[in-house]
Amino acid sequence: MRLTVLTDGNLTPAQAELRRRIQAGPRGVGATRGPFEIFLHAPAFGDIAQQLGAHCRFGTSLPARLSELVILITAAHWRCQYEWSAHRPIAERAGLSPAVIDVVHACGTPDFAEADERAVYAFVTELHTTLRVSNTTYQDLHAFLGDAGTVELLGILGYYTMIATMLNVFESPPAAGQAPPFPDASPGAEG
Repeated sequence: MRLTVLTDGNLTPAQAELRRRIQAGPRGVGATRGPFEIFLHAPAFGDIAQQLGAHCRFGTSLPARLSELVILITAAHWRCQYEWSAHRPIAERAGLSPAVIDVVHACGTPDFAEADERAVYAFVTELHTTLRVSNTTYQDLHAFLGDAGTVELLGILGYYTMIATMLNVFESPPAAGQAPPFPDASPGAEG
């Protein structure tokens, strides 16, 4: 980790308040690693970001299965160690197929049993690849999510893109006890 790891003993009052707010929210007392460690270094920004993240994760109209698919596609795109390792088990609990998860991890195109998952995957990967989406791709997704859901999906994608870049730049390790899901993307792996 490129930032100093902050502990209860070396937090400013603003940092301590942010940690309290994060842990009092929907993520609970376990929310102390990954992006939350980073947010503590800029508490005013961190508080706004963690509130947006809580909404993106727990407050949208998207089923958790689809939200987690967006998060995993984004984590694989950015080869983000922490984001992938933290969200893979969440995605499985939300009902995303382990086979689909494995193919997303390899940046392949899964054989989706669910049409809504196929539409989400096509939309997110097309946006990552071409920086736009075609009318057909947009309409396919919109048919499942409508206006509000499509806006929320883009909010989730944008939030987790921000998180992936922060985690990568500050070299956050995978979630506790997990091996790096992208070993060739680990610090020092550049060639």
